[in-house]
Amino acid sequence: MFVHYHDYPASLFNYFVSRPFLIGCSGSALDSDTDASNPKVLVNAGADRTVDEQTIVILSAQASGQTDALTYAWRASPDITITLDDASLSTATFTAAVTTEILTYTFTVDVTDASVNRGNDSVVYRINPINITPRALIQVSQFEELARNQFPAGYEVVLDATMSSDTDSLDINNPIAAYLWQQTAGESVLTGISLQGCSLAFTTPILVAANSVSFSLTVTDQEGAEDVASVTLNIQSAANTLPEVNAGISHQVFTGESINLNGIASSTIAASRPLVFS
Repeated sequence: MFVHYHDYPASLFNYFVSRPFLIGCSGSALDSDTDASNPKVLVNAGADRTVDEQTIVILSAQASGQTDALTYAWRASPDITITLDDASLSTATFTAAVTTEILTYTFTVDVTDASVNRGNDSVVYRINPINITPRALIQVSQFEELARNQFPAGYEVVLDATMSSDTDSLDINNPIAAYLWQQTAGESVLTGISLQGCSLAFTTPILVAANSVSFSLTVTDQEGAEDVASVTLNIQSAANTLPEVNAGISHQVFTGESINLNGIASSTIAASRPLVFS
């Protein structure tokens, strides 16, 4: 059909002539942003791992950005101390916490390039509890005038276990949860004495013949592990047990000055009393 221009108003004709037609306009816009699916900083924090408590762990990430210069920042959930010596390096360290149960930490590394583009990735660490056996240690109060671990008859001896230790204790002030003393040999000396403290005091037996007494100590840490220590003491016979004598303190005197000497002596052996001074 042929249309005569004069059949339409002149104003409508000018409208169509002055504006181009668009053909096939469906589809996305020409200026659409494709960066959303292609991050500008790619980060890989590594594979998930399982480590033992008190282990020093190295965190390491790989990253690439729009510039060669990158900075790294590590964080953890729940919070734990992370050491990052240089923000330009991809590695950091942490020490696995002391624990009695499995712990799970998520570490996230945030990476920024020189153009302030950012990316991040996370890695999960499981921390296993490893209980180190405690160390039982017996210290003995010595008698100065005799050989080590040798004592007179009837003398009070103290066995001390306070230096027993546990290197992975959750409570550094109380690493040992329980102490148990036992006499394993010799004349019985522990009747009526508590056996569950950190120290043990008793009196050596008074016998005609020289003898020995032996003891064991079992310590238990806060996680239930045990260690045992033992000690043997040699005891003099009653006849060989000498009195303890104290001549008093030393004095400085002048020539011709009158001096009083006052000595003190005692014996744990009843048959040796009374004592004679000379």
